[in-house]
Amino acid sequence: MSNNYYSSRRFTLSAFQIGRAAILYFFLVFGLTVSIQAQRAARPSINDATLWGDAGKRTELKDLILAWITEPMNEQHGDEFPSIHNTSNFLPWHRIHIRELEDFINDESPTLLQPSGLLPYYNPANPMPAEFVDVVDDFVPTNEQSPMDPTPNYNPTFNLCTGNSNPGTFSNNLEANYHDGGHGAMNGTMGGTTNAAACAIFWPWHAWVDEKWYQWECSCSNVFNMDTPADLNITTNTTWNTNRTVRGIVTVNSGKTLTINGGAVIRFAPSEYNGCVTRIEVEPGGRLVVDNATLTGLDNFGTVGNGPTPGIHYFTGWEGIIVEGSGTSSLSAQGRVTVRGGAIIEHTTTAIEAKNGGWVIVDDAKFRNNRFDIVIRDHKFVYVGTIKNCEMINDKVLRDISWTSSPVGGMEIEHHFNHYDSHSSEVHVTVGDGMFGVKGLSMLNCTIDNLFKDPHGNYISIGVKTANSRCLLTGCTIKEQVRGIEGANANPGPGRHIGVRNSTFSNNQEGINLKGVDNSYVTNGCSFFVPKTVSAPQVEFPVGIKSDGSGALAIADNTFSETGTGTDKNYGVVLANTSNLVASIEKRNTFTGLEIATQAENGNGNLQIRCNDFNDFDFGIAVTSGALAHQGLCNGSTSGPAGNTWDNLNGCVGNESQVFKDPAAAAFEYRAHSDLLPTCTSAGVDVQDCTIFSGETSCPDPPPCNPPCPKDVVISNLEAQKSGADISTVVSLTFQQQSVLQDELNLLLEDENQGVDPALNFIALVEPITPTYPAHKAALLLQKSESGIIEPGTTAAINSLPASDPNKAWLNLQHDLLATGRDYSTLSAAELQMVEAEAEQPTKSGAHARAVMRIGFGIDLNKAIEPINNERSARPTMPSRSFENGLSIAPNPAKNWVLASFDAPQVAHQSALTLSDLNGRIVREINLSDDHGASQISVSLEGLPEGIYLLRLLLDGQPKGIQKVVVMQ
Repeated sequence: MSNNYYSSRRFTLSAFQIGRAAILYFFLVFGLTVSIQAQRAARPSINDATLWGDAGKRTELKDLILAWITEPMNEQHGDEFPSIHNTSNFLPWHRIHIRELEDFINDESPTLLQPSGLLPYYNPANPMPAEFVDVVDDFVPTNEQSPMDPTPNYNPTFNLCTGNSNPGTFSNNLEANYHDGGHGAMNGTMGGTTNAAACAIFWPWHAWVDEKWYQWECSCSNVFNMDTPADLNITTNTTWNTNRTVRGIVTVNSGKTLTINGGAVIRFAPSEYNGCVTRIEVEPGGRLVVDNATLTGLDNFGTVGNGPTPGIHYFTGWEGIIVEGSGTSSLSAQGRVTVRGGAIIEHTTTAIEAKNGGWVIVDDAKFRNNRFDIVIRDHKFVYVGTIKNCEMINDKVLRDISWTSSPVGGMEIEHHFNHYDSHSSEVHVTVGDGMFGVKGLSMLNCTIDNLFKDPHGNYISIGVKTANSRCLLTGCTIKEQVRGIEGANANPGPGRHIGVRNSTFSNNQEGINLKGVDNSYVTNGCSFFVPKTVSAPQVEFPVGIKSDGSGALAIADNTFSETGTGTDKNYGVVLANTSNLVASIEKRNTFTGLEIATQAENGNGNLQIRCNDFNDFDFGIAVTSGALAHQGLCNGSTSGPAGNTWDNLNGCVGNESQVFKDPAAAAFEYRAHSDLLPTCTSAGVDVQDCTIFSGETSCPDPPPCNPPCPKDVVISNLEAQKSGADISTVVSLTFQQQSVLQDELNLLLEDENQGVDPALNFIALVEPITPTYPAHKAALLLQKSESGIIEPGTTAAINSLPASDPNKAWLNLQHDLLATGRDYSTLSAAELQMVEAEAEQPTKSGAHARAVMRIGFGIDLNKAIEPINNERSARPTMPSRSFENGLSIAPNPAKNWVLASFDAPQVAHQSALTLSDLNGRIVREINLSDDHGASQISVSLEGLPEGIYLLRLLLDGQPKGIQKVVVMQ
């Protein structure tokens, strides 16, 4: 395997090849979110023998704290003392550093702080641990240190709630009446302002101060002047139509409805970072309706006695809405959340989270500045829910903690920190989170946009992220994401695909990124505006669509162009490992200005790149490794040849290559129309002239589905082929026949109320005629098996696959997990070894293994885009041809007219000039039967939309010339 197979930014798998225990630990730390509330409840105190009572652990903790403290941090604490203390900065400044210290310790010593993961606090009412007495980081000179009091015996009376009705007052009182006295009681270096932060005991002591803040936020009823008591149960149908402030859990009971409407603004107390759980929970069978109302957060600090104010609002995140389903197929038993009427949900950790089939129904709503907008977790049955006409916008930093400070020079800056190491959104819409996925979610006319860019580079936003799920997007706009759509499927086969129609992807680092997502499609006028600059650490090169191991992928009727400036390479479409399933980049895709328009990698035995328009490129079709199918077919039909058009048809400039094959890739044939032969290709690309003139039917669409529908025609033709013949003599379908059957299968599975039975019935109809889809039956039977017991025939369907089938291992794994009631977190040692080994392979099977690593363990292994080697190996191609271009035009580009020049014989019947758009529609036609000799004809362009057109010359029934006309109005 080459060293560049994986991106250099990936995790190294060998680090995890240490058995199940290591993977389970990684899953615990990175794959699960342990609630802050649970962690807080488990914080150890000085009397906790599991840590403070163990001299070895105390020593390790002390050493790690000293390893983490830096001299600049200590100097900042001393130099900026006035801007940190006695102001709104006091509490959050220390809290953020405690969190950073905890992250460091947990990384360096994963078991030391367990089970809480939080720093143990030191209460100076008790003696100081011996290992911490007079321990100061050695960057502080000895003559600047003073002995501490090892027995402070500091235990003043401090009433948390009395007189502390707002955060600013509490901050002032806690500091003046508790915190300052603690430093004084410990005395010595801890009693000063210059080097206190360099003391090891400083940090456990401030964990105790931070604990006081947490207790005040969670237990004092007068905080924020709450209008709604904590932990409110909605036991009758209730309407909130006036403003109110909420802290605690609002539970909507089964069978009851909470309606929030009338323009009401509901403010929720901070939750994410402070540990006080504040959210709405909808039980199975409960209903929440948010209609023309705003659910938002609170100013976390309020007024303070001294120093700079923290700003107008510091929304630090409440926990949003959780809607529970019953985990069954019963639609009436699911909880439901409906958001409509221009409603707004903002400043949450997760705006809406659906579990076990809970419904999310969004129509005309705005999600603003949330860490996650909508999360729909696994559900074993057909999912009912839609998201349409919505906006998901991030235009502010998402802060858990914020404060101001005045560094050298007096410039006021804002600091911010969050638990997830991101200052922007993380994922706007999550569809599925495990091996079951979500079987059907539709998004219609939604906009996802990140206007805020984190200045520190922690920019990880993803528009839509799917796992083993089916998700359909139509008419959506996704902007400014690291990945517009990211899909991963450990389970191959149909029914878990991503379908995208008529959508726009603008300035995303990767428009669409797929791992093993079979049967997906991107069609019907999608637009990809690909940047020229890499701006996210997760991405190697900007690309419109990047797919690894996704078989049966169809990309049609889209435009790919570049946007912005920069020097990085960019790509239109990169497909790897489509295997022998039908895949295509065809039918009027237009590529303009991209360095590499299309690239094929590894095994693509049935991939066709046909009927596209390539403009202003370095490489039109690049094949860097593996085998690409022979392109097109010389079968006497205009629909057979490859049908691609090139803006450099008469020659390539410099390094341009229309069809490029790396020396490491297998040779293949490129079969083209006589008037569309590429003129510069690489060695090993066998260009064949099909002696057929291109026409408007070069890549025909299926006829309208008025009976007989396309699938019926295909099946009828197959039956006719096999009538009276030995079935072994007809073992494959034509490319078009396979595409029609593939589309039909998707249509059946996208009927959300039918499940997989219609698709299984369709496969049963096709199976006696052709063995093209042997793995599909097993994949669909496994989907049915997810609801309970293994479906009859599943084992036999899997066993019937040859061992060489790249899907077989993953169908077997899914079967074994379902049969034993396990998931990815409980893989056996052998199963884990298989996943790890396969994830290193540049194959379709490897792509599914990489999906398991991403879905099950949070390890994102992205296949690196292969470099193009020997870039200057492209050469002019002079195939044997019967066609010479006998047509020239001027001017070009043109506005009102174009002059066509050609030479016609004295006797030329059935001769014409035709001007057609890239969809093959003829917009001008001029009869040339009376034109002889050297001729010039003016072709009117009046009234034509701007765009690219093809002017063709037909003389005496034979193609004699073609030119591309650029119309500018």
